[in-house]
Amino acid sequence: MAHGRHSLGTLASPPDHVVGFVTARDGWQLTTHMHTFPFQAGLLEGCVHVLSRHTTTALSINESEARLMDDVRQFLARLAPASDPYLHNDLHLRPAPDGWPGGWAAWAAQEPRNAHSHLLSMLLGNTLTLPVTGGKLALGTWQVGPGSWSGQGQKGEGMKCRARGSGAWA
Repeated sequence: MAHGRHSLGTLASPPDHVVGFVTARDGWQLTTHMHTFPFQAGLLEGCVHVLSRHTTTALSINESEARLMDDVRQFLARLAPASDPYLHNDLHLRPAPDGWPGGWAAWAAQEPRNAHSHLLSMLLGNTLTLPVTGGKLALGTWQVGPGSWSGQGQKGEGMKCRARGSGAWA
């Protein structure tokens, strides 16, 4: 039996499979990464549980149509505008974490003003459970997913998704 694979019918899960990637500021599809996960992990039937390990990134499944994606970006920008005055963004009133290398100034220099991203993540959610049938994600005809939405002010910030399968393994 290969490492990370279990006999058919076993409900035990192998170690988590972590998918790491760089996010876009306003939406990024994980589809290509997640469609290969069941095969790579040997999951035949069951579910893949996806968790964004960032508190500023949300996950969702929807249709991948350019104008709809523009509508989503515009809707989210109205729901939690990045330019609104949020208390979390008042860095001068926040302490640096204990022991931060370089002290408060070094922490503040790298800390994004991202309260709107935290709020959107809370509303949209940062976890998904995706069904797997026949070793493939079982999504609807027009469903593309999962996708991530990051309201972070910086493009290119790293994000990791942790995916764990449960069910029958090859």
